[in-house]
Amino acid sequence: MIFYAGHGAETNAPAGWESGGSKIQMILPQNYSAKTGNEVHGIPDYTIGKLLGDLAKEKGDNIVRQNPPVYQIPPVDGQSDGHI
Repeated sequence: MIFYAGHGAETNAPAGWESGGSKIQMILPQNYSAKTGNEVHGIPDYTIGKLLGDLAKEKGDNIVRQNPPVYQIPPVDGQSDGHI
């Protein structure tokens, strides 16, 4: 079970990313900062999806994500209910 109860954000997709649009979503760590010289970046949905996919391949696909309604990580591997 993976539970995330923090904040999320949406930002412009980096050049060259396949994002399905012009924006990407990300979760924000507690120490997130966009202040120049003190940047702490958010974790893009693509990165989370890749990490969960790798975990499922290595350890098995019995993984449940629980996210607050404020931020939903896009489905991984065609699933839509938080299961991989």
